[in-house]
Amino acid sequence: MQKLINKRSYFLFLFITYSCIICSCKQNPEKVSRILSLSGQNKSELEKVIAYFEAENNPEKLKVAYFLIGNMEQQFSYEGEVVENFDVLFTKLDSLHQKKATLLTNSPVLNSIWDSLTTIYGYPNLSLAEKVPDYKKIKADYLINNINEAYYQWKNNPLISYLSFDDFCEYLLPYRVGTERIEPWRAKLYQAFQLQLDDKTKSDQFQMAKRINVILRENIALNHTINKYPFDMTARQMEMAKRGACKHLVNYEAMVMRANGIPVAIDEVPLWGNMDRGHHWLTIIQDKKKTFAFNAAQDPFGGLDTTPYTFAKVYRQTSTAQNVLPLYHEDIPASILNDYKKDVTSSYTKTFNINIKLNYQSGKGYKHAIICTFARRWEAQAWGNLQGNVAEFKNMGTNVVYMAMLYDGNKLLPATNPFILTNKGTIRYLYPEASLQDIVVDRKFPNSRLNTHNASSLLGGQFQVANTADFKNAQCFYTISTIPARGCDIKGPLKGNYRYIRYLAKKGEKTNLAEMEVYTVNHKQDTIKLKGQILGAPIIPTAIGTNYTNVFDGDPETYFSGVKDSVSWAGLDLGSAKKIVKIRFYPRSDTNFLIPGDVYELFMWKKDKWLPLGKQMTKTWKASFSQIPVNALLLLRNHSRGKEERIFTYDDGKQVWW
Repeated sequence: MQKLINKRSYFLFLFITYSCIICSCKQNPEKVSRILSLSGQNKSELEKVIAYFEAENNPEKLKVAYFLIGNMEQQFSYEGEVVENFDVLFTKLDSLHQKKATLLTNSPVLNSIWDSLTTIYGYPNLSLAEKVPDYKKIKADYLINNINEAYYQWKNNPLISYLSFDDFCEYLLPYRVGTERIEPWRAKLYQAFQLQLDDKTKSDQFQMAKRINVILRENIALNHTINKYPFDMTARQMEMAKRGACKHLVNYEAMVMRANGIPVAIDEVPLWGNMDRGHHWLTIIQDKKKTFAFNAAQDPFGGLDTTPYTFAKVYRQTSTAQNVLPLYHEDIPASILNDYKKDVTSSYTKTFNINIKLNYQSGKGYKHAIICTFARRWEAQAWGNLQGNVAEFKNMGTNVVYMAMLYDGNKLLPATNPFILTNKGTIRYLYPEASLQDIVVDRKFPNSRLNTHNASSLLGGQFQVANTADFKNAQCFYTISTIPARGCDIKGPLKGNYRYIRYLAKKGEKTNLAEMEVYTVNHKQDTIKLKGQILGAPIIPTAIGTNYTNVFDGDPETYFSGVKDSVSWAGLDLGSAKKIVKIRFYPRSDTNFLIPGDVYELFMWKKDKWLPLGKQMTKTWKASFSQIPVNALLLLRNHSRGKEERIFTYDDGKQVWW
């Protein structure tokens, strides 16, 4: 028997060796041959994959293998010491989850862990990591198993019988989703999630995707600290961390969806048209060329159709090169040179091709112009061909302020006035006109839905006064009846003097109060701020919330979050009974509304720079500026605090954000 086994092993060895030799001699597709020539000592692993599927005598599966190998040139992992040093982060996170610790979006516990690691190893940086090409390291077994598992799903799952070969290769087959280190994930994620789905859900692709998204939402979440981790996570790392940046969540959910037979694309806006950051999400490739876009692990399922942000450019991640980059691209910033992204902007918003004439720079010596949006500074969104002094930009999203610029290999040079591309496809240039107007501003950055959500929890909350520490027989000074969009000054109708004052959250609501100031008047009738001993409840562990002492720390950027379903309040013992004439309070917010006592400066864009129009210390929640040119693009800066600021125009007596 032993001799027979040895004999069979010998013939199997000869077969594999012979197959590899035949494979190397056979004419492979050009792209595959190129990868084999680059793969060095790992060439035999790639040849084993080709030999395996040639021996299986399934031309379509061989074509699949060719697809993966032929498109491997841009596939790589970030590896090395700078990556491995932070692996302990996932071990610590896993330990915290095992102990059922509460980890908030801005968890102090995670901040402490991160600070400890960066103190030891320094800040992790992509440029310091080793880029290891897949063709130099990937193993035959890994590729073969991935192909077999994905191909089986495609051919045996009736829910995706509509999927074309090309879409299968792009949106179900890929063995990786980013630059994570390679590890098996497909079979494990299939088994784990199929156990959590009932038969009815499994029979409907949309409902299955929706249910998977719910399961993920209950187990993984965004975290500000992990947002600093610059590397893509493996599936195992995400399962340990259960926390990550937007892209981490998207990558993991893409693996889960593909493992369970749901073809998904990864779409992104590198930069929103009216915001200084970008976003990633997932899109299901459905039957009849339909798609459904949704945010990873978020509620509700979908969300892209209600985003408050505008789409300038949207790209879809691809495995195959799109062959759209020009041969000459020295006049295009590297940040927008990626041939493995497909322009799908028109799937999300109305788009137009536009021709823009340069008027502040000559196009001589340039072949391309760059179209930019504002994100604290002008940032490149796309490039366009230049004919003389006219630039053509294709598929540009509407309701966005753009500027055409030239790139000299080092910096962007303004070449036109800023302009709005309207929903009708018309262009409105923004430049200071001779006509002047007076303006009133109350924010330096547009209000957000998160601000409104946090401030809404103040509804029904009361400011109470009393002369006993237990607030027995307390009098209501003021009840919050409208959602505060900024800080507020309130004056109560009560007469008399009181020693104790507090804010009491409505039962069942989080406190979300950032700051509270109490004022009286002296004998000269001057308004003065009162001090006292800080009181409040409950005491909140730093791991799960923020304490009531933040309400009196003088910083409107800190806040008392409180805990739902508990009596939550923050107040002062003034030491003796005082006449209370005013309360100033701040909701939990981004503090981008105007704050009394802060110094603000107004700027307008003219030709190629921001020109100052006036500076003032505000005394109220608004600021007025006189003799401001009509049709100017404006920017308001707070010199006292904060970095967020957003461009706006002043139309019909109000700020219009772009």
